[in-house]
Amino acid sequence: MTMVGATRSAHEILGEFPAHFRPMPGSPTYEEAAPVRPLLKPFKFPLLKLTIAGHTFLPAKPIGVNVTQDGAWFFAENEALKVVGTGGSLEEAVLDLEHHIVHFWQYYRSLEDSQVTGDAIRLKNIFSSLLAEAV
Repeated sequence: MTMVGATRSAHEILGEFPAHFRPMPGSPTYEEAAPVRPLLKPFKFPLLKLTIAGHTFLPAKPIGVNVTQDGAWFFAENEALKVVGTGGSLEEAVLDLEHHIVHFWQYYRSLEDSQVTGDAIRLKNIFSSLLAEAV
């Protein structure tokens, strides 16, 4: 059996079961269980503000967000920040991304320069000046 990755659909995974595999009596088939909705085409948009737990954060410049969908899962990503948000809807994925961005903004600002090495140096420099909390 091959390893299941984030980019594989449930239909592909179900196709790997042996030919004699049958669902339990009364359980829905894959076609019945999967919601029928068109897949979202990948797109990009700028994130102009982040609102987390009643706090609003404004980026120094818009944060580019790449959105993709794999089956029922949505992914919102910024490659430069190496941050990905996931969710069962576009809104959930973007909110998850916002949470991760604010978390890493707070985390990298709490570190001294001597505490980071490798790519973390670049990320600390980016995150340190990325956001400002709106008052």
